[in-house]
Amino acid sequence: MAILGISIRDDVLDRDNPAATIVVCGMMLAIGIVYAGANVGGGPTIWTTLLPAFAGLIGLGALWLYVEFAGGRVFESISIDRDVSSALRLAGLMLGCAMILGRAAGGNWVSWPQTWDDFASLGWPTIPLALVAAIVHRVLRPTATDPSPSVLRYGFLPGGLFAAAGFSWIVLRLNGLRPWDW
Repeated sequence: MAILGISIRDDVLDRDNPAATIVVCGMMLAIGIVYAGANVGGGPTIWTTLLPAFAGLIGLGALWLYVEFAGGRVFESISIDRDVSSALRLAGLMLGCAMILGRAAGGNWVSWPQTWDDFASLGWPTIPLALVAAIVHRVLRPTATDPSPSVLRYGFLPGGLFAAAGFSWIVLRLNGLRPWDW
């Protein structure tokens, strides 16, 4: 997270930034969701769990990086402006993407090519979700005329929709909430 502009030590502990705290908590929960999803299914070794989980985490970081650049410096809104709405949007996005990537990383192991094919074929919806999140952040980010946008309207609502989109994708997919069929 420090690479992407949010430092647990500096922003959360030293500066008591509530927006950074929301992002850190959301990202930690997202990491847990990806690892939990990667642990569903069977495989011959521990690497059939760890490598797909690591790929999911790399994907989560890449999506955050994309939103950071395309969305217009999200970390500045969070770490400098302390904008809780931006933090809720980013946390919601990370949770939605984590659900999709966790599902993409899980499953019964067949072979490495099949694992990566499944990861790509099940994880692709995170890309349009991140694209929408970048556009939404550009539109809803704090401005000089509105430095403190409504937390409910500009934070909880879009962040909740991002998380709900990830959850809905899993539910609507075949075998989405039936791990015994993975």
